[in-house]
Amino acid sequence: MNEGEGFCSVGWRFSPDKVFNREKLFLFLTGVLAERIKAVFITNVGVFGYNATSDALNEFALDDCFESRIEIISESIDDSLEIQLLECIEL
Repeated sequence: MNEGEGFCSVGWRFSPDKVFNREKLFLFLTGVLAERIKAVFITNVGVFGYNATSDALNEFALDDCFESRIEIISESIDDSLEIQLLECIEL
């Protein structure tokens, strides 16, 4: 977690054995109120990159990645984001 210039930043990294449910992940990402989201996730249907601004979420397929990771930049960080993100992991 980091703060500066009126914004907060928080990020997570996940080992490649953590596989995310793509549908749950997409719903999570579209529900986050943020200035910017940058992410790469290993999902149950492949690897996807995400780039979001306050008005659009772009999803693109990738060939591979070493780990899943996400950074969220916002004026304030919701304390429940980590729990919501962890709920997107396939069991």
